[in-house]
Parts: sequence; C-alpha cells; structure tokens
Amino acid sequence: MDATIMLLLERLASTGLHTLLLAGLVWARCRWLPRLSAATQCWLWWLVGLQAVLGLAVGPLALPWLPAAPAMGPAMTAPGLPAAGVLVVAPMPEATVPTWPAAVAALWAAGVLVTALGTLRGWRDVRATVRASQACTDASLAQALALACEAHGLRRVPALRISTRIDSPQLVGALRPVLLLPAPAALDGDELDMALTHELVHLRRGDLWLGWIPALARHLLFFHPLVHLAVREYGIAREAACDAAVVAGDGRCRHGYGRLLVRLGVSPGRPACLASASPTFLSLKRRLTMLQNTSSSSRLGASLLLIAVAVAGVLPLRLVAAPAVPAAPAVPVPPALPAPPAAPGRPVIPTTPAVPPAPAHPATAATIPAALDPAEIADIAASAAEAAEAALASVDIAEITAAATTEALAAAAPAIASSIASATTVTTGRIHLSDRTSQAYVRTRGGADYVMSGSTADFEEAKARTGGGDALWLRRGDDRYLIRDPATLRRFDALFEPVSRLGREQGELGAQQGRLGTEQGRIGAEQGALGQRQARLAVAAAQRARAGPDAVPASERREQDEIAARQRALGERQRALGQQQAELGRRQGALGERQAEASRQIEAALPRLVDDALAAGKAQRL
Repeated sequence: MDATIMLLLERLASTGLHTLLLAGLVWARCRWLPRLSAATQCWLWWLVGLQAVLGLAVGPLALPWLPAAPAMGPAMTAPGLPAAGVLVVAPMPEATVPTWPAAVAALWAAGVLVTALGTLRGWRDVRATVRASQACTDASLAQALALACEAHGLRRVPALRISTRIDSPQLVGALRPVLLLPAPAALDGDELDMALTHELVHLRRGDLWLGWIPALARHLLFFHPLVHLAVREYGIAREAACDAAVVAGDGRCRHGYGRLLVRLGVSPGRPACLASASPTFLSLKRRLTMLQNTSSSSRLGASLLLIAVAVAGVLPLRLVAAPAVPAAPAVPVPPALPAPPAAPGRPVIPTTPAVPPAPAHPATAATIPAALDPAEIADIAASAAEAAEAALASVDIAEITAAATTEALAAAAPAIASSIASATTVTTGRIHLSDRTSQAYVRTRGGADYVMSGSTADFEEAKARTGGGDALWLRRGDDRYLIRDPATLRRFDALFEPVSRLGREQGELGAQQGRLGTEQGRIGAEQGALGQRQARLAVAAAQRARAGPDAVPASERREQDEIAARQRALGERQRALGQQQAELGRRQGALGERQAEASRQIEAALPRLVDDALAAGKAQRL
C-alpha cells in the first residue's frame, strides 16, 4: 500500500512538472505565431491534456541518452576482509515511517471526488433539459438539416428538438447526439443557419468525444493552474476553429457572424454540451478577435508542428544516464595493510561477481587507497550490480520506447490529418440550412464548377433549371430568374476573377511549401537512420563492456564522430528550411488580406450587376 501511494505521488509530481513545461511551450508557440490556425491551436492545447492523462496512467519511459557515470575504481581485498563475491551488509537503523504521503494522497482523492461531483451535477442538468424539450415538427428544417449533414460527411443526423430553456443551439451527447434549438423567435433565418452550421462542424470534428481528454486532465490535476489554463485555451480554440469553418466559404458573412456571437452573449458552459454562445466574456472577446484572422497556415507545417509536440512533449519520457562500464576485477592489497575489524552483527551474504575475474592492469595498483571501511566496500559492490543491470536492460528500454512512440503517432495521425484538412478546406459560396434568405444565386459552368450563395434547395433547383450548362440562376424573394447572356456571365465571372487569381497564387505558395516539406521529411528520415546507427553502436559498446574491459575500437569512435558531424549539418539545413517556411507563411497571410479586400469589392458590385441584367431584360423569369 505504501509503495502504491509513493508511486502515485511520484507520478503526480513528475506529470505536474512535465505539464508546466509543455503548457509553457504551447503558450509561447501560440503567441509567437499569431497566424497559427485556430484548429492547430486547438490540437496543441488538446495534446497538453493528453500528456497529463498519459503521465499519470503510463508513467515515464526511460531513455539512456545522458552521459554515463564515471567508471568506479577497482574493487580490492585485504587480509581479514571477505573474499571476492562476498558482500558485507550493515544493518539499517530503524526509522519512523512518515505519514504525510498517505495524507497527501487522501487530499488528492478528495479533490478528484469533489470535481467529479460538480461535473455529475452539470451532466444531470443537461439531461433534464433534453427530457423537457420537444421534438421539432418543421419538416423543411429537418430535411435541410439532413442535407447539410450529408454535405458535411456525417453518417448520422442528430435528433432535432426544441427547448425553451436555452438561448442558442446546443449539441448534447456523445453516444446519441441531440441538437437542441431555442424558441423559434430567438433567431432569424440567417442567424439560425450560421449557428446550426457551427454545431455541425463540432459534430464532424468529433469534439464531443475529444473534449473528454482535457476534462479528465482537469479532474486528475485539479490543483495545477496550467491544466485549467490549457482546458480554457482548448475550449476557446475549439470554438474559434468552428467559427473559422463557418465563415471560410463566404468572407462577407464574417460581420454578420460576429454580430450573432455578440447577440448570443455569455452563457456558462456545461459538461457533455457544446453551445454556440461563449462561456465567459474573455472567450467571447477572443472569438471575435480570431474572426479577423481566418487565413489557414501551411498544412504541412502544422502537421510537422503537431507531430513534433506529440513525440517530444506528450510521451512521458525521462532521460537517464547511459549504462556504466562494470567495475574492474578484484585487486589484492599487500598484506602489510592492516585489516579493519569486522563489526559485530553484520551478516555475510554470498553474491555472484558482476564480471569474470581477469588479471589486473599494472597501473591500477598505484591508485588503491590505503584502507577502506566495509560499508564503503558494500556501496561499491551495490553500485556495480546496478550498473550491470542497467547494461543488460538498455536494449529492452530502447525497444519499448520506440514501440510506444510508433503507436502514439499511428493513433494520432488520422485525427490530426482530418482536423487540418477540415480547417484548411475553402469552398466557393455559402450553403444555408433554411430557405428564409431573401436572395440566392447559383452560377454553373458545365456542371463541374459553380459559385453559389443559397440553401441546398436552391442548389437542387438551379441544377434542374440550368441542366448543368453555362448559366446563372437567381432568386429574389419568391421570383426566380435564369440568365444565359454571355456578356452578363462574363461580367459576373470578372467580379470573382481577383479572388480566383489570389487563390491560384496561394496554391503556388502551397506547392512551394510542399516541396520544402518533402525535403524536410527526407532530412528527418536520414536523421532517424543516423540515430538508429548511433543506437546500435551504443548497444554494441554496452555488450562489449559486459564481456570484458576492452576499450572501444578506434574505428567505432571515428564512425561516431562522423555521425555526430552529419547530424549537425542536417540540423543546420533543417533550420534553414524552417526559415523559408516561415517566409512563405507570411506571404500566405498577405494574400489572405488581399482576398478579404477583393470579397468586399464583390459584395458592393454584385447587386448592381443583377439590377442591370433585370433592367435590360437579359434575365428570363421562371
């Protein structure tokens, strides 16, 4: 029982320190890279919570990468002392067992229990709200929600219910998701479209499941202030990532979406529930600020950053000293040295020598002290035994560490790739979840490309009317128009040409970033191969040390020096490539600002184009 308590306290201390370092690193990274996408920031803070949970559940994995301890002096015997292979153990004085570890463990358990009870009360309130809600009877809204779920790649459509206890749409339940809508008069058509899209993005990202990791970390490390900071930053970045996905397809709705966030205001968050409203004034301010920067960073750069943090920061690794070379065999002391008297009551325990006897080196005789106490001899023998055990276990520790790293990356890669792909996808146009907008348009080009702003019903009607040809379908109120005039269509396309051109430039920059990332990956693979060679050399040296005290051959030392020089050169090249990636990222940000300006110009010019077409009779009324 005492061993279990001490192990728990040791893991709490080591995990708390590890969390302190990782949270500080992530905080600095998010502040130094202000254009880092909200989705990437969300994953970084999620990894902090994962590290806290793994640190308590798994414990540290030892990496023998630190310099080995200096070799101990040769053992010796003298007249009157035990011979080689006999260990003298002095009796340990009796000591009072401290009681504070049990008290600290009890306080920790009580804190976890109190935090869990608070979460349970919040969960019961959410379930009561769901039970008090009513099923949605609006068939058109339910059909539009089903089409939107299909467009977002969702296999299951969440149950749609109406509740008078909430002011904004909320997504509840991880096993059986339920989408709660406020009273019908709470939001108008456009606002309801944006709020529902926000909740569907949550469902597509799997936030109801992923959110349990930071929540569990907050329960287990309730006393750690940086864990609470990580959970708060994760929640803000998660909401900002969904906000960016809502406005990514249509930058013109950014102002309207900001007004919606202000209107929804602040509503305290509850467990197992994701709401469009902000839980605090701070999160509302941060979300409004992050709406100004919806440009996505390099997908490859974000992937490399997340993988680096996952490997170097999440896995509970601990650097330990490399296996020490076993002690030299026993060297006899001249008989003229007086032997100290044996202490009464010290038992004699036979042991097996760590290494087989071998002739002593002649130069070692001059370094032998005049006399040693038997307790000092016992310490030397114990240290030699520990060094031999470390040498025997070095290969197993390296294999276990490599396997754990591979499994962690394999588990995290699909979720990270899906999150980054969804965060950086840009759609042309805006899809509404309801038919309450006063105006909509769909521009088709041969059925393979389109620009649109409207609901899914508008899109289906436009495809049926145009037949997949080159045309512009328009709805104003209850009137429908079809424009096939080439001059009007060219004028319409000319409005969107600046945005398309900027998109092509961003694609070219993305290709350059991809080429740089490929080179970085090649260099990383070479660094990994060099690391494996270094590991094999270290294992061979450890095995040779176990077999005898022979020195490391000069050829192996030269090979180790060559590997170290090559590793330094590869590191310099990686830093140069990182600087180039940063410059390309700044250029991407400038293109994003120019795209926002082009979208504002389109918003001002499009109504005039439609009015001119209607006045000239170039629009066929349907």
